Amino acid sequence: MKLHGGQVSAVGANFDNYPSAVQGEWTGHLQRIPSGHHRLVSITPISIDRNGLAPYLGNEGAQPLAVLGEPWSSVDFSTPEVLQAFLNHARVVIEVFTPDILVVGIEVNLLRKLAPRDWADYVEFQRQVYQTLRAENRSLTLMLSFTAADMLDDWSDTDTATQRQALRDVEDYTEIFGISIYPYLTRHLTGPLPENLFTELAGLSSRPYAITETGYFAAEQTFEIGPELTVTFEGTPQKQQDWLAWVLREADRRDYRFVINFVNRDYDALCEVAMCTDAQRDWQATGLINAAGNPRPALETWENDLARPLRR
Repeated sequence: MKLHGGQVSAVGANFDNYPSAVQGEWTGHLQRIPSGHHRLVSITPISIDRNGLAPYLGNEGAQPLAVLGEPWSSVDFSTPEVLQAFLNHARVVIEVFTPDILVVGIEVNLLRKLAPRDWADYVEFQRQVYQTLRAENRSLTLMLSFTAADMLDDWSDTDTATQRQALRDVEDYTEIFGISIYPYLTRHLTGPLPENLFTELAGLSSRPYAITETGYFAAEQTFEIGPELTVTFEGTPQKQQDWLAWVLREADRRDYRFVINFVNRDYDALCEVAMCTDAQRDWQATGLINAAGNPRPALETWENDLARPLRR
């Protein structure tokens, strides 16, 4: 579960003080969690564009931090109030959701790529977050997620050596190496993938592995990526099923802690109402269930794997 409340909170460590819209959203999440279900919650101090601090989330939606007054008009990851606000937020999340695993940073290596001048301050910020929450919550697993494709040779336009160093910079502050990977959003698009993918991934970290998010287009999608420039993703239900089956097979063979598929159902209806941008449609056709509510072949693959006995 990713919480919109992952944006920096400055309201103190008390859920009753949170904006009513956030309280309502979280209450809805809680009501939908099956009894006895293992819980992973993801929050992050980094913006959704992965290029700086997250905004403030109030009843009016995401707003610049400056709306909170001073000192929030000129803060960064080195500002003590930012650290305290995020720790307060994490404590509220832990109290409200009682997670088994808490992700305290989403795709954090992208900050090194998109805002390199902020990286050193973020590493120190993350050190303090991890050490504080670890001392306060002995049984809670704390972790970060990373866009693993940026650390693989010939998967993106990013300097892989710099990205691998970014992982090493924060590896002491994550207990699981969380992988976020959408192959169609890499240089490979919806074409053939290197057979050594999981072997190359295995060399990145000494931590236990998990896939915090993955998915694959099950239908053709065309996006505008510039003036008079479009790209077509030739997704199919079969390609989606093949990807998911490969992921689950390799995750089992390599003892990954968990795999999370994103999303459950195509969100065409949401985009019709919200007028999604192309960037917001990056996962629109990755559902194991299509927009009409019909299951795709990948759903059976997922459910068969889910029905297997849990290996402890």
